[in-house]
Amino acid sequence: QRYLENQLRKAFGFDGTPLRLVFKTRGES
Repeated sequence: QRYLENQLRKAFGFDGTPLRLVFKTRGES
């Protein structure tokens, strides 16, 4: 999970908060 977060953070430049929103949205759908 941590590895995936780091990869996405590098790819999209997220600082952490937007990343959590993305995971929350994907989890609900």
